[in-house]
Amino acid sequence: MASAEFGRYAAFGLADFQILANGLLLFRGFTRLPNELAREGATGRIADLLRTAWVYGALGNLCLSIVLLLVAPAIGRGESLARQVATAIGVYYVILGPAAFAFSPIRHVGFFVFALIGLVLLAALWLPT
Repeated sequence: MASAEFGRYAAFGLADFQILANGLLLFRGFTRLPNELAREGATGRIADLLRTAWVYGALGNLCLSIVLLLVAPAIGRGESLARQVATAIGVYYVILGPAAFAFSPIRHVGFFVFALIGLVLLAALWLPT
């Protein structure tokens, strides 16, 4: 099993990175999405759905990052429940990358960054150091 401190640092680092990335993504959506939808000629119904999905996705990932940030100190103390919560978040990211790639109309390999984030977290939590 990995050292608790290593898992703690990985959780803090990945949570901070995800909070920054999702915060910027959320801000970018508020500032650029309406113009992009207008330029593409999206109907009002589709525009509303896309705005909602953008906010929902960014806020969901932001909340997961905050949960990871909150459990990171407990990971450092070796608490089992904190490690299980962080493991669930890592598994979510591992699944999210390939799922986003598979279901996206434009398959961009950048979606696999999510899987990489999840694998780094899982490795920090479970691989021996």
